[in-house]
Parts: sequence; C-alpha cells; structure tokens
Amino acid sequence: MRWHGVSRCSVWQVCYHEGTNVPAGVGAAAAGDLLCLIARTREGNEPDHESQQRQIQIMTANSDRPFGEALRVLMQAGGLTYRSLAQATRELDGKGMTHAHINMLANGRDKPSMRAMALIAEACGVAPDYFAEYRLAAAMRELDPGEVGLEQALANLNARLGKRRGSAATGRRAPPRPARSRPTR
Repeated sequence: MRWHGVSRCSVWQVCYHEGTNVPAGVGAAAAGDLLCLIARTREGNEPDHESQQRQIQIMTANSDRPFGEALRVLMQAGGLTYRSLAQATRELDGKGMTHAHINMLANGRDKPSMRAMALIAEACGVAPDYFAEYRLAAAMRELDPGEVGLEQALANLNARLGKRRGSAATGRRAPPRPARSRPTR
C-alpha cells in the first residue's frame, strides 16, 4: 500500500529514526504503513510528537464511533481524499469503490456492507474490526442460525457468554460489605 507516494518502509528503521515504539498488537505491515504515515511530511513540515501519538492512537484502537465519523477520522489522519481512497480500493481488488459511494458512506447517506468496510479498512491500513459496525455485523452473522446453523449459533452464543463471564470473573471485585443488622421496630 502507498500513502501519497510513500511506500511501506521498514518498521525498525522508522522506529529507530523516530524513537517511536510500535504499539502492541500491530502487525508489521500495518505498523510499517502507520509509521510511514507518521514519518511523512506535509507541505514540508515534520509532524510534531503530539500529532504522531494521536495518529498512532487513531489507527491502532478500535473505534466506537458511527461508521461515517470513524471513516472521516481515518481519512483525515491519513491525509486521504474520497478520490484517493477510491483509487486505493481499486488497487486492492480491481473493482474497488467509487469516490461518490465513499462520500455517501462517510456522510451517513448509505449503510456500509461488510465488503465495503473490509475494503476501506484495508485501504486505510487498519483491521476491519476498527469499525464498530463491522464488529456488530460479524457478531450478528455468527449468531444467525440461517447463516451458520442452529447448533453452531448456540455454540457461538455460549462461547461469547463464557468469555463475558470469564472476563467478569477475572476482573477485580469490590470487597464484600460487612453485614449490617436491621433495626427492629
């Protein structure tokens, strides 16, 4: 993938040069794209440390914002226009998306499909799970008996509930409150 003419560079070269740590959980390819994005200059000005950290946070954490808002944040962080993002999607799968459709998605005038979210995410250098709607659609799909069958849907539900119960069980609990006697009447 290319960001405005900057090809993917070595993660370690950029980290060493910039003194930046690659965030945990970021794959080498995504980190390379991310650090190239951070390292590039805009109109001859080096990005400051705060904007670098903001870009790392935007592109490595999952968004809880509506799709259009999350997409606009990614586009702004990457310096992408609707046309450049459309071109990047075309380079990925040959078909891609139009800039007009991306504009409609970004402004909430159309609902994104799983394919559109995955394609845009890849073009922006993030995982599809970055988008809240993608995570919701994936969960709904794996819990839909029509998609995976009743037995598998129930197994998926039990696995999700088990994870939730397990994470709650390992979380810190408040100390038990001492029992108080009730006043008698």
